[in-house]
Amino acid sequence: MMTPLRHSGSVLWPRVTHGVVAMALACALLAPAAIAAEPAGPDPAQQAGAPGASIREVTVSKTPYGTTIQVSVDGAIGNYNSFKLNDPFRIVVDVWEVGQGTAASEIPVGTPQVKAVKISSVDRKLRMVVETPEDRPMPFIVTSEKGTLVLSVGGGGEDKIASTERLKDGRAAVKGPS
Repeated sequence: MMTPLRHSGSVLWPRVTHGVVAMALACALLAPAAIAAEPAGPDPAQQAGAPGASIREVTVSKTPYGTTIQVSVDGAIGNYNSFKLNDPFRIVVDVWEVGQGTAASEIPVGTPQVKAVKISSVDRKLRMVVETPEDRPMPFIVTSEKGTLVLSVGGGGEDKIASTERLKDGRAAVKGPS
């Protein structure tokens, strides 16, 4: 009896050639589908490392007790972080996936709360540094809505009393009926 997979003779080579032809045909049929399903590469702007969004406008609003800096972006604001640095005091806001765009590198503000705003962009991260006059520490809050980042520095009047009780003639007010 003859074995079907012997190493020599005419039985093995027809099977090998049929197998190779079947594999080539399968690859030829599947290759166009795989190429069509492959996602397109990033556009040339993203290949060069350009951020997804950029600054469209920086607006500064001044009040006697506070300064509001609004940064409008032509895309979405995703991840951001804010912190303060001491000696000298500065407020820092980092925004990822946003570029500087056409915004100026330094914006002089000249309010009692903000001396200047410096903007830079490195490695797909926007950094905004706020300098205060005479390096005075100032309270601040950062919020984001859709395509706008809002930084409020200062706030409230200097003579504002947080307590509901007011002093009368240097003494605390009497509680209850007099």
